[in-house]
Amino acid sequence: MNQELELIQENSEPSKEDVERIKNRLISIGLNSVISSYSSEEKQVAEDFLQLKLSDVAPCWSFLSPTVKIRLIDLHEEEFLTWLSSARNK
Repeated sequence: MNQELELIQENSEPSKEDVERIKNRLISIGLNSVISSYSSEEKQVAEDFLQLKLSDVAPCWSFLSPTVKIRLIDLHEEEFLTWLSSARNK
């Protein structure tokens, strides 16, 4: 049996952190699956997600595929360049 599943079964109430982690994984799995879809509805959902503020996307970052990460960087290029420049000046 999956270790994460066992932990939730043993605990009657999962922590807020566990719930958020599970939500972020599910969001990432869905986005990773539809990013190259031919369905116009799925493409729109992916685009809507990619247009979110980077701070809203950040919790999902480690679960996103490289393809999605590259698309995010492309769409938010100015923000990334600003961030990189500010890190260089520190």
